[in-house]
Amino acid sequence: GGWQWQALKAAKHTGLKINRLDSSSRNAKNFYEGAQGDLGGFPYRSNGEGGEDKWSLTGAGVLALQLLGSSRNKVIEDGLKYIQTSSPNDKSWNGQGPVKVDKYAWYYNTQATFQPGGDDWDKWNAIFRDQLINSQADNGSWGNSVYETTLSTLMLEVYYRYLPATGGA
Repeated sequence: GGWQWQALKAAKHTGLKINRLDSSSRNAKNFYEGAQGDLGGFPYRSNGEGGEDKWSLTGAGVLALQLLGSSRNKVIEDGLKYIQTSSPNDKSWNGQGPVKVDKYAWYYNTQATFQPGGDDWDKWNAIFRDQLINSQADNGSWGNSVYETTLSTLMLEVYYRYLPATGGA
């Protein structure tokens, strides 16, 4: 879902009249609000009655709600808390320098914590930034793939590419 709701948001920014864009965005927002698990994480799939808490998908769920304009701040706050408190259990999060990380999760966690700024961003930034930079290969790549190198580059560009869409610093 992450790429799909980003397409909805981009379509809205065009200012063009696109049939059912508002209802599609509203449906996506409602889906994410109803998909959150009991601990604040987001699932891979959901039946609309809450889902499994997956650390690797929580950043995508939180960012979707931030950019789609959710007014349910507790859902977003619970997701941000889950990113911070559950991440030490993720095998990619060990603070020991170069590691094989879930770049998809890190990509969305970076944006989701950047949007509101504050303590959530400060904590995440201090961890991901140094580990990511230290894991870069001598040839400038990450993970021996264009995909991982692209996500890593986009994460490090968050400081320059994005303005917080949620009023954060």
